Amino acid sequence: MSAAALEARTETSRVALITLLDAETAEISAILDQILRSEASSAA
Repeated sequence: MSAAALEARTETSRVALITLLDAETAEISAILDQILRSEASSAA
């Protein structure tokens, strides 16, 4: 495999990983949000 092809593949993998992490982060944020809201409503 050429250096350019390897670099392109690495870049694609990196972008895919970042996208995946972003999705995970958003999901975690939503879950935490939900937990905080239910805590707040049960405390009230």
